[in-house]
Amino acid sequence: MSENELEYEYEIDLKDLCINVLRKWRAILLAAVVGAVLLGGFRVVSNLREEPGLAMSSSELEAAQTEVTNANKAITTAETAITTAETEITRLEGEITKAETTIETNEKSIDNLDNEIALAESQLENLNSFLDNYNAALEKLMEAGEMDAAMAETMTNYLVQIDTIQSSILSKETEIMNLYESGPKLEEANEKLLETIEDYEDQIEVQEEEIANQEDAIAQQEELIADLEEQMAEVAPVDLKSGVAKYIILGAFLGVCVVCAYVFLRYCFDKTVHLEEDLTRYTRLRVLGSVDYVEKDTSKKKNLIDRLLDQFSGIDSQEDHSSATQCGIAAAKIQVLTAKKRILVTGTIEENTIQKVSDDLKKHLPQQEYEVVCAENPMYHSQELLRMVDYELVLVEAPHVTKVKELLNLIRFLKLSDVKVIGIISVTE
Repeated sequence: MSENELEYEYEIDLKDLCINVLRKWRAILLAAVVGAVLLGGFRVVSNLREEPGLAMSSSELEAAQTEVTNANKAITTAETAITTAETEITRLEGEITKAETTIETNEKSIDNLDNEIALAESQLENLNSFLDNYNAALEKLMEAGEMDAAMAETMTNYLVQIDTIQSSILSKETEIMNLYESGPKLEEANEKLLETIEDYEDQIEVQEEEIANQEDAIAQQEELIADLEEQMAEVAPVDLKSGVAKYIILGAFLGVCVVCAYVFLRYCFDKTVHLEEDLTRYTRLRVLGSVDYVEKDTSKKKNLIDRLLDQFSGIDSQEDHSSATQCGIAAAKIQVLTAKKRILVTGTIEENTIQKVSDDLKKHLPQQEYEVVCAENPMYHSQELLRMVDYELVLVEAPHVTKVKELLNLIRFLKLSDVKVIGIISVTE
């Protein structure tokens, strides 16, 4: 498998990529919080700078204007009804005035009837007195016996006067009877007029009540118009929360995307070995041990997320990766696999780390039987090349430190040099 093929295959390892992204969950959460705060704050500042608008929407404003127009029409109708009612009241008051005038005239006529009756009765008494006088004179003439022409003419005149007086008496009696009958008629007419006045007054009360109702309606419509105009002119307060939730979500999403993109790009452009398994895959050599030189606080346990990620990636968090344990295991394997008893510890990483591993191996290998030395990358040191053929090599490499290209070049070089490589010790620093 060529170098390019190995690099390309490693770049599309989605499982490792996802694990690398998820191991940055703290940075992702921090970026989400920062993005949410920044975009949420930006939205709040934008809301503060917005000009306040009308509280009503365009449709609500049109509906309110229509209600105002209808209210004005209702006010006009009510004012017309009030004018009509006032005109009717004026007419009824005029009719009442006429009726009252008629009643006063009839009352005066009733008051005058007594005088007219007394006068007519007095005249009737005078006529009766005249009639009695003429009758007495006529009786005297008739008692005289013989009558001459003058007496006959006088008697005739008496008879004519008597007849005239009797006709006058009859006419006066009729007049007196009519006068007596006029009083009740006038009183009855006055009663009807009073009833008519009461009816007119009831109608006036109805019209006044109608006016009061229309005035109340006008007041209500004017109050409605005032409320609607106040609502139409009301300015909506600036809603600081408007759209903030969306911007917070968007900011958190962008923050997560930025961190994920950063981890992805860093992963893609990272030319180092990422996993311990990659050491075997690139070199075709066994891993003798996994030494962890990172100082850890044994009182602290890994959180749940890190434990789940370790489990998902196949890392046994319970395994002892201390230098004493792992170097002891590696020493045991070396004793089984080596033949020359001379071990050269080397690799592509820094010499200090190689020296640590070499010192630990010396502690676990029998010093009388094994010679353990360390050296830097023999590809770049000629003095190491000379003695390399006398030793069996143990490579020390560190994931995320060892560069793939250098490791592959070293493996090719060792194969060409016909040097036996026992295996690799993976180091975490």
